[in-house]
Amino acid sequence: MASSSALVVGDEIQIEPILPEWWISMTRNGEEQGTCQSSIYKLQRVPMTLREIEKNKGCYDPIVVSIGPFHHRHPKLQSLEKLKATIAQKFISGRDTRKFYFNFVVVSHKARDCYAEGSIDAFKDDEFMRMMFLDGCFLLYFIDCAVKGRLQDMKMKDDQIAFVLRDMFLLENQIPFLVLQALMSFRLTEGQQMIRKFIGRLSGANSSSQEYDHPPHLLHLVWNEFVGATPSPKIFLFTQKEHHLFHPFRSIQELRAAGIVCKRSTSSSLRSVNFVPQLIHGELLLPAVVVDQSTKTMFLNLVAYEACPDASSDFAITSYICLLESLIANADDVKELRSKNIIFNFLGGDQEVADLFHDLTANLVPNLSEYREVTLHIENHYRRKMNFVPVMLYKFHKSFRGQWTLFVYITTIMIMLIFIVQTYFSVFQ
Repeated sequence: MASSSALVVGDEIQIEPILPEWWISMTRNGEEQGTCQSSIYKLQRVPMTLREIEKNKGCYDPIVVSIGPFHHRHPKLQSLEKLKATIAQKFISGRDTRKFYFNFVVVSHKARDCYAEGSIDAFKDDEFMRMMFLDGCFLLYFIDCAVKGRLQDMKMKDDQIAFVLRDMFLLENQIPFLVLQALMSFRLTEGQQMIRKFIGRLSGANSSSQEYDHPPHLLHLVWNEFVGATPSPKIFLFTQKEHHLFHPFRSIQELRAAGIVCKRSTSSSLRSVNFVPQLIHGELLLPAVVVDQSTKTMFLNLVAYEACPDASSDFAITSYICLLESLIANADDVKELRSKNIIFNFLGGDQEVADLFHDLTANLVPNLSEYREVTLHIENHYRRKMNFVPVMLYKFHKSFRGQWTLFVYITTIMIMLIFIVQTYFSVFQ
């Protein structure tokens, strides 16, 4: 509660209120609040708007291993804690650990600042440091074994290995990348290259081409590999007549009927969606994507990462998922994308893939500018193609009447046949 003080000015006494702390904090310059308002990403939990979706429950929680503080004390995740200690002992054996210990104390304090405010208050410094060390050693050893093809050295069953690979890329199962960097500087001279290979294989490439410039965690590296470099911002100037700009993508079957064929893009980036107009038909270029049992969990956690308040992303994964959902109306659309080697379905039936993308888009809001130009070109081509025959019929009807009726109808039928043949060859060329 604010108080006041008396100030004597001449013969008058003026009451000068003492400003409350909350008011002072609102009017401070950016210097004092700069650290709290900085662009540094803070590790945090999945936003409740996503976690509360019934169909997606379980996709954000680890199954066999806890990495970091958010699920560290869960009783169902304690079976691998002894294995973590064994791996950590191998990691430091034969090395002078005294200097490294004091360096890691500093790293551990920095790591605490990488988590959202109040999220790790329950952990004392020593407990938090031990957790960072054990979890970091476990991750690096697993990645090293995976890259070198000797996962049997993990002394784990095949199903556990598969679940660990899943659990590593949950938003709530991350540790700051600076912890991994500190551990790699102590033991692994080629640690960065090892992680690049691992992330690259995970995303479908032989090795990652992305350079790592202080990433917040491993999940960000996967996001960066899927998305690629951020494109330069574009300025779009459209007239009022182009209100259909914001029309969602039509389904694959609708596009096909309008002479728009889908082709696989030469780039693996999910941003590599383009429309190439041809003389008669159009080509929609889409990146290839593998759909399997891990796709839902991976995509949902990437979406959750984009939805975090201070994540420096532009909803690229979210927008891509919404794009595919609008293109896929049913199993026939999935079948068409499979035939073009755009979707590789290891999930099951084509309808399962369609249902998957419908479930993924619950509560998602895409970035409307992400595919704005492509949408405009497709919609223009679609309207121009679908309006061709009706316009020709109208023009002939207005131009020729009476004795020319038979000739008009014969000519119109020929034009329609040519249109059908052209469309057929544009789709099945």
